[in-house]
Amino acid sequence: MSKSKGLASSLQIAIESARQAIGPTRHNPSLPACPLCGAQAVEGHLYHHATDIRHDCDCILDRYNAYMRGLERLWNIPLYTKRFQDSLPQRLKAASFETLKIHPGNRAAAKTLSGLKVGDVAYLWGLPGRGKSFLSVAAARLLLPHGLRVAFWNEANLYAALRASFGKPEHRPDLTKYDVLIWDDMGKIKAQDWGYELTYHALEHYTSEGKTLIITSQYEPVDTAKRMTPSDVDAAAAVISRMSSGYVLEVRGKDWRVNVNGEEK
Repeated sequence: MSKSKGLASSLQIAIESARQAIGPTRHNPSLPACPLCGAQAVEGHLYHHATDIRHDCDCILDRYNAYMRGLERLWNIPLYTKRFQDSLPQRLKAASFETLKIHPGNRAAAKTLSGLKVGDVAYLWGLPGRGKSFLSVAAARLLLPHGLRVAFWNEANLYAALRASFGKPEHRPDLTKYDVLIWDDMGKIKAQDWGYELTYHALEHYTSEGKTLIITSQYEPVDTAKRMTPSDVDAAAAVISRMSSGYVLEVRGKDWRVNVNGEEK
């Protein structure tokens, strides 16, 4: 028997002896279950950090690295979920596939996005008020259980934040820090050179690093690219290539922002 196997065996015997001496294990169902096998958390831990927890299983011994990564993911889920929720405008805070109203104009896009995976790129386009932003948020929510950093940026708000950061680089939005980015209303504002550079850098980062990017726009990819770089054919082609590298989905239907009396909601 190798030295490491002997040590593991001795540790296992010690754990079993301790369990028998202590008596039946008491669980705390309010704490996350084991990320690998689903065993319940053991009572007596305050859970003030990712590793301040113990589960009624041997996964920490059998699969230590995977177990520790799982603990980190469990710890991040509520934290990143709150940050994502805080980044959403009020009208989208309840957006999910559970609250989505399916109709012929969004059925195909909803079916595709309900299977969105880590690393996918999706470009949603269509007239204003058709529910593109709602769909993008619903899709992004599916990835939160992976413990990923998800953010929603509306283009107008993003460019306003960038302008406000001129001369104050420490306040400049860093789009590369997220694992999943929703870029809402891309192409709404005709970008200046710095706007194009930011857009291209984000597109290149998310597509080359295997991250998830969800774009909504009023325009098809080719028209969005032309609005960004009207005089540079090569630059527009580079943008189109990256925006169209995944799913390109049109969303149709009535304007959900206007009620039956023609008044905006």
